[in-house]
Amino acid sequence: MRSDEFRGILFVAKTLYESDEMVQTWMVHNLQIIGEASRNMSDEFRRAHPKLPWPLIVGMRNILVHEYQNVDLDLVWSTIERDLPQIQMELKKMLPKASDEGSRAGGEP
Repeated sequence: MRSDEFRGILFVAKTLYESDEMVQTWMVHNLQIIGEASRNMSDEFRRAHPKLPWPLIVGMRNILVHEYQNVDLDLVWSTIERDLPQIQMELKKMLPKASDEGSRAGGEP
């Protein structure tokens, strides 16, 4: 989950979102990416970061991927507006820790 994905999603105004199908598709796709990345996190990592609503993030991804013909665009916007800022804040807190953990595991310093 890259923070630039969040910045791009949060930047879009609701009026643009409501009026442009390409923007809607882009937003849904990026939520799918965030959900897929969350789904691929290890159970250990998720337990170490319980402030993030992992089941809800993955659940949204599942709805977007498997129910794509019936996606509720108001629900998508509500998620973007209400939930993503909190998720982004938690991820920012985690980034220094994740970087340090990568260094100890032989990753780049």
